[in-house]
Amino acid sequence: MQTEAGNELFSYWLELKRDGTIPQQREFEPARVRHMLPDLFILGKNDAGVMSFRLAGTRLCGLFGHELRGRPFPCLWHRSQRRQAG
Repeated sequence: MQTEAGNELFSYWLELKRDGTIPQQREFEPARVRHMLPDLFILGKNDAGVMSFRLAGTRLCGLFGHELRGRPFPCLWHRSQRRQAG
């Protein structure tokens, strides 16, 4: 991680990650990283197996000019690069 915020988020992730397993969604407490929420996003696979935004911070949505929640993650890339992105 190259930023203080990145290191802080990674440390929180490691706290949640027990016995090498990925933390469950219900274990993540947004209040613990409240000051980072505008810049955070969380991805998940939808029913079709496509990675999509489960959560997208307001600053991130502002950069792209629209709400990203529910949209496929690969939509951020040029059509020729989408397959690699998602």
